[in-house]
Amino acid sequence: RIDNGNFEAGNTVWHESSVKYPNVITLETSAIAARSGQYFAWFGGSNDDISVITQTIQVRSDARFLRLYYLASSQEDDCKTIYDTARIYVNDNVLLGGDIPLCKGKNVSTWRAATFNMTSYIDQRITLRIQVITDSSYVSSFWVDDIGFVRTATEQLNYYGKVTTTAGSPTPVR
Repeated sequence: RIDNGNFEAGNTVWHESSVKYPNVITLETSAIAARSGQYFAWFGGSNDDISVITQTIQVRSDARFLRLYYLASSQEDDCKTIYDTARIYVNDNVLLGGDIPLCKGKNVSTWRAATFNMTSYIDQRITLRIQVITDSSYVSSFWVDDIGFVRTATEQLNYYGKVTTTAGSPTPVR
């Protein structure tokens, strides 16, 4: 179980930091609606930022898949050379599939699920870290809402039964 996996408790449980902003966990905006509730984690949103949230969790055998939902928006043109990136770590190792380049060709404008098989961590306490690094040009943002464990790789993760999508390409300003 991940405490405050829907971020509705605000700036609690998660350890968060950003070079540019006081909080990573924030209220939804008029441009970006949370997948559920009103809070989400917003990484990046400006140049030269490193945004991070971490939490120590226990991986249980009855729900071995980590699932999170994300949006991505970048003004970076080049997807071959990675300038801005989102990464999902366990104990300082990037998860397989957890290296997400942020560039125009990889923008995600409706909440997309990312699922990670955590079988090798069953019955272990791990540190989950989500981190976004942006460079000195072309702003990128990455949003995460609803993080938790599910029993199968295809099981949906729902909080409050609310599932919201955002139309168009998100380009909000912090």
